[in-house]
Amino acid sequence: MTSTARRDEGLRRISALTRWAAGGAIVLAGVLSAVVARALPGKASAAPAPAAAVSGSDQGPPQGSASPSDPSDPSTQLSDNGSLSPPPIAPAPGRAGRGAVVSGGS
Repeated sequence: MTSTARRDEGLRRISALTRWAAGGAIVLAGVLSAVVARALPGKASAAPAPAAAVSGSDQGPPQGSASPSDPSDPSTQLSDNGSLSPPPIAPAPGRAGRGAVVSGGS
């Protein structure tokens, strides 16, 4: 076998080994991510239904909470169907300034 043929054979072997190692690393990463996803609790992707819709009764807001039409609390702006709606007036921009930030670097 010539030196060129031995070199080509070695390159083919190392290329195959590299492909197998890369594929194995991808599979191992997938398995580990699946294990971690099952081990750690997550958050629900959908918002829970309002209590009034679940119970079937329309009792209004709970005692001690602001009503949905309370203009003094912008966080409780609800539409007629109970979903969130944008505030009636857009927030005002902050003061115009240079906004310099000082870091802890020297």
